[in-house]
Amino acid sequence: MAPTRAAITVTAPNAQFYPSFCGLYAHRSEPILVRLLDDPAVYDKVLPGVSEEQRTQTITEVAKTAEREGWQISNGPYFFTDDRL
Repeated sequence: MAPTRAAITVTAPNAQFYPSFCGLYAHRSEPILVRLLDDPAVYDKVLPGVSEEQRTQTITEVAKTAEREGWQISNGPYFFTDDRL
């Protein structure tokens, strides 16, 4: 199975985005979101020049939006198991 990939672009503090990965099962997208929180080498590539606070806030917001939208798409539970998301 190929690794799950997700892209997050931070262009402005109030940027609008849509987590298209929410159409997948949460367990497929959660690993990359957690890795973005935990691995500086990864988040520096994806979110260069973004402070840790802004990165955490952005990833958390993406996860919350994905949970809400994922529920609507699948008409059922969509949740992450990591409490930081």
